[in-house]
Amino acid sequence: MPRLKIPVHVFSLPYFYLFEIFDADSVLFLFERLLLMTLSDFNRYDIGVFSSLFPDTVERGTARGFSQWWYFDALSDNGEDAVIVDFLATPALSTDTNGREQEGNGLSIRKPTVSFEYYRKGKLLYRASCEYPPDQLSSDPALGICRIGDSHFELGSADYGSGYSLKLDLPMARGRRLKAGMEWLFIESDLLGREDDAVGEKSIWNVVAPRADVTGRFEVTDGNGRTVDTCHFRGSGYHDQRSGPANFLENFSTWTWGRIHFPDSTAIFLAAECGDVSMSKLLVVRDSTFRVRDAACLRQSPSHDRLGIKYDRHINVGSDDGLELIINRLKPLSSGMYMLRFICEMELRLRDGKPRKSLGISECISPKRLRRGWMTRLSGLFSGRQVRP
Repeated sequence: MPRLKIPVHVFSLPYFYLFEIFDADSVLFLFERLLLMTLSDFNRYDIGVFSSLFPDTVERGTARGFSQWWYFDALSDNGEDAVIVDFLATPALSTDTNGREQEGNGLSIRKPTVSFEYYRKGKLLYRASCEYPPDQLSSDPALGICRIGDSHFELGSADYGSGYSLKLDLPMARGRRLKAGMEWLFIESDLLGREDDAVGEKSIWNVVAPRADVTGRFEVTDGNGRTVDTCHFRGSGYHDQRSGPANFLENFSTWTWGRIHFPDSTAIFLAAECGDVSMSKLLVVRDSTFRVRDAACLRQSPSHDRLGIKYDRHINVGSDDGLELIINRLKPLSSGMYMLRFICEMELRLRDGKPRKSLGISECISPKRLRRGWMTRLSGLFSGRQVRP
């Protein structure tokens, strides 16, 4: 559950002058309403976390007022390359969606989006992102298929394992085009069924595959269709699905999460703040057991990037039963108008006293920056657009 922080000013001395103006029952009623309002926020921002291959949530992204996206990432075996793919049925922080919601309609406007980013030695090598009309989105929950434009992912199995296969065909700048074929073969998956109250109006975080073996290749072609570069990839990856009310992320001042793989375990963390509500979770997979723990978060060494996004260089996430994940951000992989992505050195401390250190990926999102109209419009410059013929 989120951690409740009741503002100190609620109990400050000037409030006691209310007793000189109103009777005691009226003042107590006022304090009760203030507390209930805070408790309402406390319950509102909790998240249902589970790990399932076939959730009944694939179609939430097509419902009015909901956002849904599928996230895939991987780090190469040599630690030099990283790949990140997003399929967004209804982007929670789409530039156009946010702009129209701020004008007052309050509903999630479906603008399906596919994005691909490839990093080498800490620098962005290739990026492709494209928004499509709503009718370019189709999905089959029973088969685990989602198609947006000319790209899709599909759940399947073969003699060598089961997992997701991705096919990407995206336009790039200067008339170039990216075509990719990749596989996320499950090593850890389908570990924790959802509870009955994990859906409905609640936001959900379905950690489908905390760990996967990732292989594939992609090529970049020029405006004449000639291949200008071909890359092969092999590494360890992660996949999740997330959905919730359309304006869920917009209510948070910061939303930080990350994941890390160790030889015998996987750790995932979330640390988010919204006004007087803070929420931290620590997810650990070990011996095929998936545990979700509420946690406390200690942020250290505040900093900001060149565009003014605030973040913390060091984060400690600890649970009540003695588990601790220490995150040291080495350098940003990418810096946008409202999001930073990092390669991090992380250390997981379990009760066995065995040190575990490795490199992982984390993101720091600052949704409140998109409340500024000019920032919203500038962030849209990084997305290509397919117009209806």
